[in-house]
Amino acid sequence: MKKKIFCLTFIFCFFAMISANASEIAIINLDEVVNNSTAMIKTKKKLDSKKMEVEKKLKAEEKKLADEKTALESQIKILSQEVAQKKVLEFQEKIMAFQNNVKESENNLQKDFMDAYVEITNNIKDIIVEMKQENKEKYNFNVVLPKASVLYNENNLDISADILARLNKRLKEIK
Repeated sequence: MKKKIFCLTFIFCFFAMISANASEIAIINLDEVVNNSTAMIKTKKKLDSKKMEVEKKLKAEEKKLADEKTALESQIKILSQEVAQKKVLEFQEKIMAFQNNVKESENNLQKDFMDAYVEITNNIKDIIVEMKQENKEKYNFNVVLPKASVLYNENNLDISADILARLNKRLKEIK
């Protein structure tokens, strides 16, 4: 009997602690806020445009290399072995330079995206602090968790819409 009373008391206290602290937790759908922010939408458009320009430039360079390869293949038949080997090595160096250029272009686009993501998330952190300081009663939280890490929550804990509205006012575009 004493065990049952102890267990029931423990369970009651545990749930009382959870419900007392639930108002101190807020949830943010970080992916949704970042991806729907004006700054990220504009950044993605810029990066898509930049990617298309890079792809166009790389395709032109690739075609030039393909033409050069065709010309080299026909020249090899006429050239001495030593000169042919030298030309083949020069062409292979051009191919390697092209491949490095492709990788560098991809890395630059990825870096630009990550820089934008970091700037937006840093702004989100600042906005959360400001929200808490401006209205402690409305934003009565001590912890903000990403929605992806939460299995269940009440809708009133989600501050994503408030953060997105403030983020869009604050950060229109990333330079």
